[in-house]
Amino acid sequence: WSAYVNIPSYSDGAYTLFVQVFDNTSNESDVQKFNITADSKSPVLTEGDSTDANSTRYSQSTLNLTGTVTDDNLSELYYTYSFGENSVTEEPSISGDNNWVINKSNLADGTHIFKIVATDKAGNSSVITRNIIVDNTDPVITTNVSPLIMYNNGNGEEETVNGTINVNVRVSETNKLKGVYY
Repeated sequence: WSAYVNIPSYSDGAYTLFVQVFDNTSNESDVQKFNITADSKSPVLTEGDSTDANSTRYSQSTLNLTGTVTDDNLSELYYTYSFGENSVTEEPSISGDNNWVINKSNLADGTHIFKIVATDKAGNSSVITRNIIVDNTDPVITTNVSPLIMYNNGNGEEETVNGTINVNVRVSETNKLKGVYY
């Protein structure tokens, strides 16, 4: 014989379930007591660093992701780190007040994917995915100034050009350009 208790119909919280069995001849079992917790909510998982709307960040070879996780019944917190064909699953460092930290260094240029997962004892999960574009290469700048500011007038003397000088600047950057200053 079996019986099922529909936990989702209860509000989240702690409950005590008492079970006793009787047969047709009035024999009875001892009362069994079970403490259960109804939990329909996923853990609250946040990442504290600024990101673009598409969850992409730009970094150099050292990365520090931080955040918090909150759930009274937290079961596990881990992250999967992927780069190219390689993937590894690890646990972040956790400090007081449910703060978590992921530190990585010596990252190569390219897109690194971090998937942070928090799961509670009821199996509810929250996931944050961050695409980190690592760029350790300096932007390249080339210039072309015309006309020349100084020129030889044929008498061995240099003269300065008066009038308009055109300066063409080309900037090459494989990732997002933060700005050009002049």
